[in-house]
Amino acid sequence: MAINPHLKIAIVVAPLLAIAGWGLAEMYWTATHPQVAARLAPRRACAMRLKACHLKAGDLHLFIRGEFDDRGLRALSVESSEPLTGVLVSIAPLNAERDRPLRMTSADGRTWRVRIVSAPPPGDESRRLRLVATAGKKTYIGETRVRY
Repeated sequence: MAINPHLKIAIVVAPLLAIAGWGLAEMYWTATHPQVAARLAPRRACAMRLKACHLKAGDLHLFIRGEFDDRGLRALSVESSEPLTGVLVSIAPLNAERDRPLRMTSADGRTWRVRIVSAPPPGDESRRLRLVATAGKKTYIGETRVRY
């Protein structure tokens, strides 16, 4: 039985078309759906009373500092290497299921500040600091343990 020459060509060309189609679909998806979230990674352990906490994602560097009085943490400030359009931050015990984020304010987009009314009391146990920052259409999300 003779095999049709068109069938031979189809058997050879079909896998190549499938691979090319998959590659082009991937290129189209990445071009039309840019990465919307990036993870901010802590650079080292965060002892807020001693030094600033440092979070990093690509070229973006965030330095988080606490302002303290005799009752504990009263305010947080964030300095950014790139201009940001918004920052949310929260500090809660490690075992807390929910924490209420606080919206930070800025005049220039690089220095952000929020006053903390009800911060967890100071102690030896670690807290969880969560931060969400936006720059244009990109969102940066970070979480680290912090002591103060």
